[in-house]
This record gives sequence, C-alpha cells and structure tokens, in this order.
Amino acid sequence: MGRKRIRVTTARPIAEAGEAAPSRLAVRVIRSGRSGNGRDYPPDVLRGAVPLFEGARVFATHDAEHIESPYRDASRMVGRLAAPEYVRTGSGGEIRAALELVHPEGELAQWLVSAVRRDMQDAFGLSISASARVRRGRVEAIESVSSVDLVVHPAAGGGVLSIIEAMKMPNPSKDKMDTKAAERRVQLTEARVQVAESGLPKKARKRLKKRLKNSIDISEAAVTGMIEDERERIAEANYGHPGAAVVGLGGTSRISITEGREKRIPKMLDALLDPRDASVTSIKESYISITGDKRVTGQLANCDRRLVAEAISIGTGSGAGVFAELFGDSITRRMQREYREAGAYDWFKKVCTEVPASDFREQKRPYWGGYGNLPTVAQAAAYPALTSPTDVEESYTVTKRGGTETITLEAIKNDDVGVVMRLPRRLARAAKRTLSDHIAGLFTMGSGAGPTLSADSLTLFHATHNNRGSAALSSASVAAGRLAMLQQTERDSAKRLEIEPRALLVPRELQETGFNLFTRGTRNDKDFVASFEYDVTPVPGWTDTNDWVLCADPMDIETIEIGYLDGMMEPEIFVQNAEEYGSMFSNDRWTYKIRHIYGATVMDFRGFYKGLVT
Repeated sequence: MGRKRIRVTTARPIAEAGEAAPSRLAVRVIRSGRSGNGRDYPPDVLRGAVPLFEGARVFATHDAEHIESPYRDASRMVGRLAAPEYVRTGSGGEIRAALELVHPEGELAQWLVSAVRRDMQDAFGLSISASARVRRGRVEAIESVSSVDLVVHPAAGGGVLSIIEAMKMPNPSKDKMDTKAAERRVQLTEARVQVAESGLPKKARKRLKKRLKNSIDISEAAVTGMIEDERERIAEANYGHPGAAVVGLGGTSRISITEGREKRIPKMLDALLDPRDASVTSIKESYISITGDKRVTGQLANCDRRLVAEAISIGTGSGAGVFAELFGDSITRRMQREYREAGAYDWFKKVCTEVPASDFREQKRPYWGGYGNLPTVAQAAAYPALTSPTDVEESYTVTKRGGTETITLEAIKNDDVGVVMRLPRRLARAAKRTLSDHIAGLFTMGSGAGPTLSADSLTLFHATHNNRGSAALSSASVAAGRLAMLQQTERDSAKRLEIEPRALLVPRELQETGFNLFTRGTRNDKDFVASFEYDVTPVPGWTDTNDWVLCADPMDIETIEIGYLDGMMEPEIFVQNAEEYGSMFSNDRWTYKIRHIYGATVMDFRGFYKGLVT
C-alpha cells in the first residue's frame, strides 16, 4: 500500500476569519515492539490488525480509567479514526491513521491543535483498548478494538503526529463567493479525499483530480463511478480488456479489477508462494504482468515503463528490479509465517524468555535475590526496614546469522515455480533450526556441564548447585531430580523456592522412555511420578542418547533469555535488486539475503536439573 501524503501547516492561529478549524489530525495509533506494559507487538500482528481500526472511536480518558474500565462516556468522544494503514519504520512498523475530530471548534479539539502547533505532542498520546490473544507477553493477534484513548502515558508509542491541512472556507466579504460556490468547494474537497483513498496508482489519481475540476457532478456516487472507470481503464491497459483473466496464473483464476495494483500485486505473489493456493502457478507470468518484460531479460529497456512505474509506487528498485523487491517482500511474509508455525524446533519456547535487545553491545541482564519472611509488627510500632535483595548479572551479545540465495533469470524464464515455492519454507526451517541448535548447545557445553555462570564462576550443572545427577532416565531419577529442584533456595533469603519442573528435555532416543514415565500403560493406577505429567520434549540436535534435563517454567524463575535485536524475532529478507550493478549485472540473478540477529544466556541454575549419565 502506498503511503498517503499529509500536508503539515505552519504555526498560526487555530482558525483565521473565514476558515474552518482543522478537523483532521495525522496520528500514530500503535508502534511495533515492546510496549510500556511489557507486551510485545510484532510487525505482522499490527499489519493484520489495520482494518480493525477503521472507524474506531477516540475518547479522552484518565489513564486509570483507560486501563480499568471498558466503558466510555460519549460526551468525551474526541472523534474517530479513518484510513488506517501500516507503515514500515526501520526494522519494525506502526499503524497510522487520520483522526477526524467530532467537534473541531470545541475546546478539546482546539487544545489538541494548539499542542501540535507548539510541538507539545509528547505531553500526551494514544493508547488502544482492545481484545488480543497473548502468549507469554507476545501478542499473537489483535481480535477486536473497543476504542483508542487519549491518555497522558501511552504504552505503545501512540500519539498525534501533525495537522492535516484544513480546508479554507469562503469569506463573503473577501472572496465574494455565494453559498453554492462554498458548497461546491466543500464537495470538491470531499471528492479529492475519496480519490486519494481509492487505492488507485498515483498517475491515475492525478488524472482523476484534474477531471474533477471540470466535472459538473462531483457527488459521492459520481466520483465512485469515475474511480471504477479508471480501474477498468487500467485493467484494459494491463490485460487486454476489463475483467480479463490473467493468462498463465492457474486456469480461470482472476485478479479482481475492483482492487488497485497496490493490492493485487502483493496478493498475486503471496498466492504464488502459498502451497495451499492454486490460483497463481506461474512465476514467469507474474514477472511479466509486473514488468511487461515479455522476453524475461531483466533489462529496463525491455520493460513496460508504465507498469514498472506503477509497481515502484508500492516498492522501490529500478527497472525489472522492482519485481525482485516485491517478490522478496512476499518471500519474507511467507517465510516469517512458516517460521512462526509451531514445530519440532520450537521446543526452546517452553524453557526460554524472549526479549528485545537494543544494540550489538554487551547485554547485561541482572537478576535479583529475594526477601526473607515478613517480620511481625507490634501494635503502634514502626514497620522495620526489610533487607533488600542483591543482584548478580549474566550477559550476552547478539550475533548476526544468515546468508544469501539467488533467483536466476533462467529460473523465471523456465518457470521453475516448484523450486521457488519451497524457498520460504526451507529458509524458515534453516533459521529456526539454527536458533534451536544454539539453545540446545547451552546444555551440552563443557562436556555436558553447561556454560560457566558469571554469578559464581561455576558451570550450570555443578555439584555445588545441587542440580546434577548421574542416573539414567527412570521414575526414580526423575523423582530425585524433582526433589532437588524443589529444595533449591532463593538467593539472599535462603528460603526454599518450591518450584516444580515444567518440562523433561530428552534426546529423540529417550522420547518413548520419557513418555512412558507419565502414562498409565498397563498399570491400574498412576504411581507418584506418573502423576506429575511433565511435558516430555525431544530436543533436535542432541546427540548424547542418555542425558536428560528437567526445566522449570520461565515464568516461575529465570532460566534462559533470548534477546532479539530491536525485538525482531523473525528472520528478515533483503534483496539486491539493481540491474546496472551487482549480481544482476554480472550473473543475471537477483541475490536475496536472510538475516537473523539474536543472542542468549543462562540466567540462573535453580531452574534446571540434569541427568549427566556416566
């Protein structure tokens, strides 16, 4: 989707004589990443939630009211959101929209406009009131939006950005315009907004705006008809006639002319990479429909410059390179979707905490001890000061992991769609397996004793830590390991933590043995260990067929922390798309780079017990 242009006014009075007060403000609704309340909003979740914010009502509330109560007072409604869109910003993104003020001349609206003109937007912001599916602090989906509230302390970066230029109203004494002329000017402005939000390519919108100036009828219905005429014109120019089937994209499949190319092109490429979607089956025809390069040369001279220009309106690149970028965007979306799907390599999520890391410098992560029992306080006596717990630090640095892959002109010309279609899944699998192996390796370092902890300069699994045994996996050894974990004492307070294991990590060879420990089998009743029902989790990459590990829930105690640079949990795809230099110039191929940046460390030994079998 192309970004809408927003004109920003310079400082001046709220409304001059004969001019309407500004009625629309450009706002940031929410920003991806870790919010002030500790929740992580991934970019893809925000991108998918954009339609939920269309028409969302905006209220002025107290911060406590925003958090504690779902009810809003209609008399405190500021306005509603219109034309929400997702905008990429660096490694993340945000949802932006236009805030249409319900009463532009009102005291609150004028206060908002005045604050913006004086660059005081940081004094307040916007915070969403929504229903979301959250798992361990990570928002998996925003399901509904109740309201967007104007608060003092926004949690997720919401705020007012600028003023969308107000329309100048006629001044009879100055412009000598009659009522009909004023009404037409209002109608013309509304028509221009309708065209701007139509989703048509930039050149098409420009043609329509010129046409509006000389049109007698510029009602909403008339403008809708003009927009549809323009869409048919584009479809005819692209595919031969309005509503034509797209040749080579899977039999009778159609790309609807009711959508602009900004939406159709990404959908077409996404369908090409979706193994469950048979509507688009030709990478060659997809390439030609975007670039017009029927011979598949990769050269701008052989492209339809008009088609390339329209494609560039939703991407970048030069010449045929715009296809490489748009296709790279689709590879990224499919690859990240595959990456997020649960599988064997997601085992580490049961025992790790995932957080954002701000930079490549050493990430120091303190964890604290605990308080002893609270003392008794006598009648009328002062409360004694508690002994404050101390802290120790573990640290790690994030590291880049990745590589490059190429798509050749030959692959496109030969229509090797099968190879290309499998690329996102294989990249996702490689990235997830790499992370899985990195975490699994923490348990096998030091001949199985684990990494050395900064807190006490001892290995993770050490006799002093009382979290290491040597017995093979059995009911008795699991019971002994559980008891050892329950008896772990809190730092500073020396009180027992009483933390149960959550999962039993095993190599593939011990999965059946572990499963049988917690099932009834041929027994009439469960024994003591079978009643625990720990999550038996095989760890891909473990080659020792005898060792096993009990792990606590990371929500109960610090275990392992994974830090992702800027909170980007999924790998990213980048493309070298220029035709005049690089791999396209030298080798007739586009180069794609996958990059994943993270680091990890063990935080505390108390959440683990290992059977290091001798």
